[in-house]
Amino acid sequence: MNALNHSAAPLLHQSAPRYLTYPAREWFVEAFGPEELERWLDTILLIEPQRSMSVSVRVPATAGEPSRADAWLRALHEEARLYRKRGRAQREIGEIHCSEAAGWLQVDQFERLLDTLSSGFRWTAGARTTVALDPACVSPGVAETLSWLSAIVALDVNIGFAPVHPGRGADDGGAPAETPRPRGLALAATVRRAAPEASIGIALEYGGAWQPLDELTLRLDAMAAFRPQRVLLRETDTAPGTAGRAAAAAARARMTVLRHIADRLETAGYVRVGPDYYAQPDDPVAVAQRLGCATLTPYGMSALPGASTLALGPAAVGSLGAVYYENQRTEAAYFDALRQGHLPAERGLRLTGDDLLRRAVIQSLACNQFIDIGAIEDGHGVDFGRYFARELAELTPFERSGLIDCAADAIEAVGDGLLVLGALCRVFDSYARRRRWR
Repeated sequence: MNALNHSAAPLLHQSAPRYLTYPAREWFVEAFGPEELERWLDTILLIEPQRSMSVSVRVPATAGEPSRADAWLRALHEEARLYRKRGRAQREIGEIHCSEAAGWLQVDQFERLLDTLSSGFRWTAGARTTVALDPACVSPGVAETLSWLSAIVALDVNIGFAPVHPGRGADDGGAPAETPRPRGLALAATVRRAAPEASIGIALEYGGAWQPLDELTLRLDAMAAFRPQRVLLRETDTAPGTAGRAAAAAARARMTVLRHIADRLETAGYVRVGPDYYAQPDDPVAVAQRLGCATLTPYGMSALPGASTLALGPAAVGSLGAVYYENQRTEAAYFDALRQGHLPAERGLRLTGDDLLRRAVIQSLACNQFIDIGAIEDGHGVDFGRYFARELAELTPFERSGLIDCAADAIEAVGDGLLVLGALCRVFDSYARRRRWR
């Protein structure tokens, strides 16, 4: 990387949003509720009648208590019934994602969960089920559960995430780990013994600019020796912005850490798929990324091209074309909505033309590592140079620092720019600019 331009340094030394949704859920509004969701469900059936959807199932942290898990499973069944009653079961489901507290569920509870999904939706032949596990939220019987589950579905297991709480995003950072071993590596070994056919991903927490490289090397070497299918990076610090020499020094230190991670993982045979996603070359998302059809969903990167996501469970987030929505964030409000006979949407957002345009640019940069200017202009009817004149000016320091190549027909992340895709995406984030104005 060339000497950092002072204009670029403040954005490079701090962690950036993951852009699982654009705009982020903090911008969702309560004016969007069940009625608006109903209308968009009807619309999406008309404009995308054949496209497979994904389902994001949020398992509440209270699922470790049998009575609370039972109440949630009954509510989930009612939620699926409401979708089925309104004719939504005609859509096929190509991907199912269960959130971090799924590790609390026993075999009989998971069986009820799958029965509920089967009763409400049709699954494609190659549908995959992803179970995210936090080592702090697993039952003693998790091995038996995953063994049973892997025998009946194509199973992916992602390990080492912080639990999701109402009002807190899955992309929030956690506390720095205290040992040199990757968080959840012991659990990953248990999963591999119990479900050898399952595909395993492990979250690697790193400390941005402050983490000692020798400690990080031990983590990376342990990770490489285990050979998970995926390594999902999570930065634990969120340093405030600074300027001048201090920002440049912090950016260089952070870049050193990111280079070290990339070099170690690539030497071990992993490929960079997204801003925080490394995988073995045959990983489905890695294959989709090479084909240019990987996408970002409210729960992470996906191999389903452009799929809408239905949200099930309290605080689950869904995406339907030009709409995002979030279910009631407390269990009490979620249960109450279902008792009243309507889908438990608490808030959401209907994207404007500007939102859709910027989402397309950000997703292309995050997933494909470049922006096809002609495709954006054709798809959205804009003159890219005029519409994004301010953003292109803001990209100049990144280009001078050797992080991007700008041409008339494309903007491509290169060199160290591939390590800071989130910071490059943030240039096109109009909501980040509004946040600074607050």
